[in-house]
Amino acid sequence: MSKPVLSLCDMPHEFEMLLPGATQQWPNATPCRIQPRGDLELNYSVLEKYCLRRLDEVDIDLLIVAGAVAFMDRTVRRRRSSGWQRQLRACVPVHDVERWSSVTVRRALIEALQTLTGDIWEFSFTTRPRDSRALQLTIQPDVGALDVVLPYSGGLDSFAELQRVLVDRPTVRPFLITTGHSNSVSSISKGSVQALHQRCYRVTLPIHPRAGKHAESTGRGRTFLFYCVAAIACKLAGAEAVTVPESGQGALGPSIIPYGNEHPHCSTHPKFTVRLHRFLRTIWGCNAPTFQHPHLWKTKGEVLRYLHERGHLGDFRRTKSCARNLRDKAVSGLPQHCGICTGCILRRLAIAVSLEDWSDQEPYLWSDLRASTLAKSVLAKYHIQTKENDWNIAIHGVLAHQHLADIATEGPNPSSVDQTAFEIDEAIGGGFTETRTSIRGLLARHSAEWKQFVGKLPSSSWLTELIDQR
Repeated sequence: MSKPVLSLCDMPHEFEMLLPGATQQWPNATPCRIQPRGDLELNYSVLEKYCLRRLDEVDIDLLIVAGAVAFMDRTVRRRRSSGWQRQLRACVPVHDVERWSSVTVRRALIEALQTLTGDIWEFSFTTRPRDSRALQLTIQPDVGALDVVLPYSGGLDSFAELQRVLVDRPTVRPFLITTGHSNSVSSISKGSVQALHQRCYRVTLPIHPRAGKHAESTGRGRTFLFYCVAAIACKLAGAEAVTVPESGQGALGPSIIPYGNEHPHCSTHPKFTVRLHRFLRTIWGCNAPTFQHPHLWKTKGEVLRYLHERGHLGDFRRTKSCARNLRDKAVSGLPQHCGICTGCILRRLAIAVSLEDWSDQEPYLWSDLRASTLAKSVLAKYHIQTKENDWNIAIHGVLAHQHLADIATEGPNPSSVDQTAFEIDEAIGGGFTETRTSIRGLLARHSAEWKQFVGKLPSSSWLTELIDQR
């Protein structure tokens, strides 16, 4: 079957989601089969295991739609030379076609996805058979006070929030939603693992695209799937909110300082989570959980310092902040952090300004920030050749944080700050002036931390010279 050629802004790339036994209706569509070892695998029983009720048909519909979004997002390549935006159209089988086809639901769904991915989305829906498995009652364990649902990425922010909850709220049993390939929860540290086994529940995503190499690597749509599953867990467990653990730099920085021609990165931005909440309300009504951002006005260093002062760091070094996959280096035993991408630089900054005794204990592939060149900063035992792509990643990793720091000194009201304040005030309230003051305070503290971090490096450092040449 030939696949259609994607022509941005004039022809949608069509997808048709097929349940077992279904046949294609769109002759030029790319099929996505929902079945074991298919394009999408669905295993919603992992959610039912720890919750107080079974999945409704509408919940299964939501899982299928969210899985479809993740699949489509990874299947169609972005043509950077023509622009970031793609046109994506899907036909999705759902139980309640009338509900999903309503203007209110489709508008809210598309608004949330366009905010997240920057693409043009279009959906139509066909009828799927009622799922007899969904009607079966299940025997549930006593889960206690399960009112914290946390999307747990295995990164430093989600680890810090989990530790905070375990210490500050001793009667609460957090419900962790993790990716299917994350082992971080079970291997954090001896002390934390004991606490986790006693106090936490963990489930992996019940629907996920097949493993393997995919045409598009940006993967913005995966956040939609991740947070929809967290919202379903909230609904089933009777919790009121999903906790978004991202610190202010990570939540707002990629939106304030977009990279190249990319759509602003809004995965943990309140303007996306509010739109997602609005969409869920159109599906569930008043039962839709909200999304809380407890660390929106804190730097990652401040969050880490809070844990350090209370003696609750655990083995935070087992967390992963690096967004890169270093397997292309074809060298065994590489550290899990490259040390030069945006996430790694922010991690190094946070550790350096809040945990000075720990700053030299982190393993990074490009380890020595004092080296005169990036190539010389590689850990000697790996004999890795630094390529142009590595240098480009390092440039972006450093300058993204430098530019964020620069905004703090750009006069009283930079336009990027005003725009962000407007978006956040529109999303969660608080008043435009007060929100702008909070953003300016966050940026000022980031700037001070960045200056302290860079100030520890010699003027001959590749990082320092990169900043001087910007």
